[in-house]
Amino acid sequence: MKVLRILLIPFLLLLTACGISSPEQIGEREIEDILYEISQYYNRGDVNGIMAHTSIDYRHDGMQRMQLRQLWLDRMGRYPLLEISEVKVAFSGDYATASFRMSLISSEGTVVSEEPEDNGDLSYFYHDGVAWKLHGNQEYIKSPRITRIYTN
Repeated sequence: MKVLRILLIPFLLLLTACGISSPEQIGEREIEDILYEISQYYNRGDVNGIMAHTSIDYRHDGMQRMQLRQLWLDRMGRYPLLEISEVKVAFSGDYATASFRMSLISSEGTVVSEEPEDNGDLSYFYHDGVAWKLHGNQEYIKSPRITRIYTN
């Protein structure tokens, strides 16, 4: 019994030091990491890096995967920098919705959007059993959106 206690105490200390995360906490960290990676790919002009996080079945307001690629190329051409902040994630089984503030920045001004309300193309995720992928809202038609524009 003494041996069991001696082994149990360090094990319990190790568990409390490491902290046990729920599946939602792990998923939230993974999605935050994906959004950070996407912003880094964007800032380097690497659209292929962005698309690596996109599901083959991506659909968002009628836009499919190749149209998403073109959207990001167009954004890169106009705004050289992307910042994503204030990320919050809500889960529903294998699906997740990320809410965040997205800033597209150029020397002429900054476009700030609250996602997913304004665009949403980076907000909807699906876990394919291996990793989280951008999946879109799976809608066939575009819903009206309002973008806030702030200038320097």
